[in-house]
Amino acid sequence: YRVLAFYQDLASRTKRLREGEVKLGDTSIRLELQKAPSLAVKVVTRAEGTPIAGASVRLPWTDTEQDHVCDENGEVVIRGLTPEPWRIEVRAKGHAEEKIAVKLGGSDTARVIAELDIGAELYGTVRDESGGGLAGVGVNVYASSPQGIPVAYVKTDGEGKYRLEYLPIDTLRLYISADGFVKSEPRVAITARPGERQEFDITLQKRPYGGAVRGIVVDSDGSPISGATIENHGRSSSQVRSAKSGQDGAFLVEDVFKTMTGHHLVVKA
Repeated sequence: YRVLAFYQDLASRTKRLREGEVKLGDTSIRLELQKAPSLAVKVVTRAEGTPIAGASVRLPWTDTEQDHVCDENGEVVIRGLTPEPWRIEVRAKGHAEEKIAVKLGGSDTARVIAELDIGAELYGTVRDESGGGLAGVGVNVYASSPQGIPVAYVKTDGEGKYRLEYLPIDTLRLYISADGFVKSEPRVAITARPGERQEFDITLQKRPYGGAVRGIVVDSDGSPISGATIENHGRSSSQVRSAKSGQDGAFLVEDVFKTMTGHHLVVKA
């Protein structure tokens, strides 16, 4: 358990997620407040510099309140932070999300201006070849820049539907991968007007059977090893096939995956 105290620009900890630990049964807890750094954020449109009222500033990794809303001047002050690097995600309806890294120091107030481009929403359904929706499929979005900067990520719901808000109006690359299906990397030109929605459905093709590997695990003397673990990995962390060797050291790994350099097995005993 952790117990923290905050009051205006004062806080009882100087490191995020590292202080204030207590144990069950503690009857006396002393929290000393000291001046903490703050972050003042002003959100404006990139084109005209107009303040965006109601914009949201999120702290994705914090031990304080995550979401903060800008006032009518597009401004908000986040207090009680810590003198270390922070990351903010700035969102507003009809605009693309902006992610900003800020390094706070001492106990002063750092000031940041977040300039947002116009944006739109992309939604649709990920289906198999029979038209059925695929649940729990990750949809990654990358910018069109050569660096392939990640823009957003979401998983499909129980019906295979996804929704991505705050996307830039640009040509984006999607990356969709699901176990048992061929990965898909379509490019999508966002043509919707600012604040509007654009539909884009995706159909994944069934992955062809990858073949099987049969073998025997033996020690340096040629004797069979029982209970050895044999693993085959593909191009993502979710692509794993595994098997155990029997009493005679024999194993069978079916429907194996292939990496960019070929097929690989890892044997542990």
